[in-house]
Amino acid sequence: KIYATMGNVLAQKGERQCEYYYRESLKLKPNYTMAWTNLGLVLLNTDRPKEAEDCYRQALSIKPDHVNANINMAHLCRLQKRWKEALSHFILASSKRPNDPVLCYYIGIMYQEIGNWKKAEMEFDTAVSLNPHYPEAHLALGKLL
Repeated sequence: KIYATMGNVLAQKGERQCEYYYRESLKLKPNYTMAWTNLGLVLLNTDRPKEAEDCYRQALSIKPDHVNANINMAHLCRLQKRWKEALSHFILASSKRPNDPVLCYYIGIMYQEIGNWKKAEMEFDTAVSLNPHYPEAHLALGKLL
């Protein structure tokens, strides 16, 4: 865990050496889900989406309901316009965090992308009810009405 912690500290500072520490952590503990997830984020942020996806898939093979791995995978899929796959990962994350307005918002965005306006509206409405001061959710809801 020391390698992973060092990776986290360096990642928070924007240091690229964090990748090395996450990889070292995984050599010692290959089933460390959070290290796979964090390594994936570093790889995505350094324009290596295929490697990032491999890391997220590895994390999810270890723990399929891991919230951060599902969120990160959902965002990667969203960036690649793989809407249905992104939606499924956001929904999985939301099952563990049902009162997260940001997840509701992104689920709404994904429903909107696949043309399910009614479900999109419901998700945006839920996001607004969970956080009345969420401008993106208000805007998205307003655009649908």
